[in-house]
Amino acid sequence: MAELTFSQAITNTIIAEMRRDPTIFTYSWSHPSKAMVDEFGMDRVQYSAICETQEAGAGIGAALAGMRPIVNLSMSDFAVDAWGQIVVQAAKVAFEGGYKTKCPVVFRTSYGAWGGQSVMHSNCYHNWAANAPGLLVAVPSNAYDVVGLYRTALRTTTDPVIFFENTPAGGLKKEVPDADYTIPFGQGAVQREGKDVTIAGVGYWVQAALDAAADLEKEGILAEVWDPRTLIPFDRAGLLASVQKTGALVVTDQAPKTFGTTAEFLATVAEAMNPIPPMARVASMDVPVGFAPTLESYMLPSKDKIIAAVKAVLARKSGATLGGGK
Repeated sequence: MAELTFSQAITNTIIAEMRRDPTIFTYSWSHPSKAMVDEFGMDRVQYSAICETQEAGAGIGAALAGMRPIVNLSMSDFAVDAWGQIVVQAAKVAFEGGYKTKCPVVFRTSYGAWGGQSVMHSNCYHNWAANAPGLLVAVPSNAYDVVGLYRTALRTTTDPVIFFENTPAGGLKKEVPDADYTIPFGQGAVQREGKDVTIAGVGYWVQAALDAAADLEKEGILAEVWDPRTLIPFDRAGLLASVQKTGALVVTDQAPKTFGTTAEFLATVAEAMNPIPPMARVASMDVPVGFAPTLESYMLPSKDKIIAAVKAVLARKSGATLGGGK
């Protein structure tokens, strides 16, 4: 058992899988570690031009030719430049080939506000990717899940995958077993047991939910924290099981509130449960990410905003604000 950061888990897993499978190689304009170059050589640790469309297209072509490329598009703000390659070409090629064509390319991209990086380096597009049928979308929140999901993507998945790696999560630590394991796509996880309310988070915001749950427990509120791990496929049954247990739901994510991921969580519950339980969303404001720390923190979700939302839905759950506030 080793305690790894989120970022260490990614690097270690990619290296281990490259040792296991000679068809895996990395492709990126960003600089890999010298250790990777020394071990695998430039044939398998390849530099690309600073052109995300070319990067993605080359990765797709290599996957169609039988390789398992890992294409690092750096930040999701840059990945948007390759959107046609990712969501039109990679995501649709199996369908166009009558599902006889396999395209096991893995795209990597970081996302999220992380301290004064402003509008060019702070945005979220995982909700966009989740609207591209044929593309698998992973949003791991911790080192344990990073390892299991990457192993699945690099061993058994034959569809294109995009990993959205929440930048603020990079330094978060979690124990990772020495034994080999994988995590199936579409299998969410309860990261903390509770009975009063479910807090569902995406990426780093699972940790914010866990921090909020720890504070709420001091007030006698036992919150369950649920993590989807992947958006496509989405573990609707897992989410519903948690909300049926607790009777209330708060969802948090950095993606903007309007047409963001949080709405899909709420819609899943609203369509399946009768009566509909009290629910709330804690998401980013529908504005660009500001450079100033005060502006950035103002528009983002936070632990305190999650706690306030939990108390609001619990008030509704008890009937305090039902029937027009009676």
